[in-house]
Amino acid sequence: MHYVFESVFVGIYCVGILALLLRFMAKAPLLSLLFLLGFIKHLSAYYLQIQSLYCNRGDACVKVNDAMLTYRAKTTNILMESMFEGFGFLIIGLLVTKLGGIQLTTRQRKLIFAFVVGSFMHIVAEKMGIHKKWCKTTCKPVL
Repeated sequence: MHYVFESVFVGIYCVGILALLLRFMAKAPLLSLLFLLGFIKHLSAYYLQIQSLYCNRGDACVKVNDAMLTYRAKTTNILMESMFEGFGFLIIGLLVTKLGGIQLTTRQRKLIFAFVVGSFMHIVAEKMGIHKKWCKTTCKPVL
């Protein structure tokens, strides 16, 4: 059940990132902003050590022998994961705006959308087992 709280945190985190992007790139196309949101969300979580925190406290990750874990991956893996997440945000944005007919024209609507998409993607990844696989392959004991 912790994944619900995690997804709310992820949603708030997405709102903060999009608010910064809108401050500096207000005229950029929405789909570009959505890709950047997903990309920056994942990449910044690595550099802010949020992913290592998730390795130790995340609902999908389990401590092994009570050892502290850290997220360790090659730079290429981090960039690929960030791009994958960026494309996920982009695809959901396309589905909502084109197929759903929802207009994301105001700043407030864009921020609400960022919260919903970030939370939704976290829950979907949790339910599909993507987080468990990620934990098994990338959370390593601290040396």
